Amino acid sequence: SLEESVGKPLYVTFRNLCQMQEDNSSFSLLLELLSELYQKQPKIGYHLLYYLRASKAASGKMRLYESFAQATQLGDLHTCLMMDMKACQEDDIRLLCYLTPTIYTSVRASGCGATGGGAALRERALSGWC
Repeated sequence: SLEESVGKPLYVTFRNLCQMQEDNSSFSLLLELLSELYQKQPKIGYHLLYYLRASKAASGKMRLYESFAQATQLGDLHTCLMMDMKACQEDDIRLLCYLTPTIYTSVRASGCGATGGGAALRERALSGWC
């Protein structure tokens, strides 16, 4: 099941992040740790997206990905999202197809669609992702 799939050790870190308040110093430290890990293992980005999509504990917490994206060296949501989706496409196309509807909806809801984020995601999807 989906809940069982997010019980692996990496996802425990994501669960802890979801349970923290954003103004908590531990939240910042955990984001910094994930950012450092992301430099060595870029798969962390799309695994965070998967956790936020699949876990009941993360319901309504998609903004955490934006905080994560801003904490990375990439520094912005659009660039980080495009890099993560490209990595996901190369590693697991089925996971990409699972994530795309939620991500597209979240991008549109956040207003990024008006600034090109939604358009770029739509172009990627139409160019053969799914």
